[in-house]
Parts: sequence; C-alpha cells; structure tokens
Amino acid sequence: MLIKGIPTTVDNHIVDLALREVGFIVLPYREDEAPEKDANIIYFGRDMELPEIKLAALTLMQAGIDLKAIKPFPKPTQGNLRAIKIEWNKYYESRKSLLPDEVEAAKGFN
Repeated sequence: MLIKGIPTTVDNHIVDLALREVGFIVLPYREDEAPEKDANIIYFGRDMELPEIKLAALTLMQAGIDLKAIKPFPKPTQGNLRAIKIEWNKYYESRKSLLPDEVEAAKGFN
C-alpha cells in the first residue's frame, strides 16, 4: 500500500512512522512537487480494501489532519490502484469534518 502527500502542518516524521508501522509505504514528494500545506481529503485506489482506507484515514486524523472527505481517485491508473493520496481541495473546505466514529462505521466511501 502506497501513500503520498503528508502536509507540512503535521510532524512529518511522526506521521511517516505511524503510517509505516501500520503497513504503508510513504512516498516522498518529487523535486518538482511542492508539499501540501494542509489536507482535507484522501483519495484511494480501486484495489484498496475498506479496512486499509479506514486505517489510513484514522491514522491521519489522529495526527491532526482535519479530513472532510474520503473519495476514490477520479481516474484510476496503474500507479494508483493500491495507493492513497492526501490532498487539500477548496471544494471540501466548507464541509463538516469527519469524525473517527463516522469513519469506523462507514460501509464504504464514494
């Protein structure tokens, strides 16, 4: 499982360690990519299992990331089938924050 996009508003080292501990491979930003300052959504690949998505979301929430949405990637590609991308999207900023209980109880995300 790959994950990318740890924002600069959290302690990158701690979040990186926590995600690796639960089985994720944390991909670094490329030189031509600017790290996200904040995050409010995670996108996931179609081959990600529901428990894996929940685990990533809850780990990020515990680190202080205010998630507003969890969605599948808009366009699946070979590179993102088993991946999660952490981003900030202005469209979701006005939505209410997800609660850990809501994530745990979810039967799926779309």
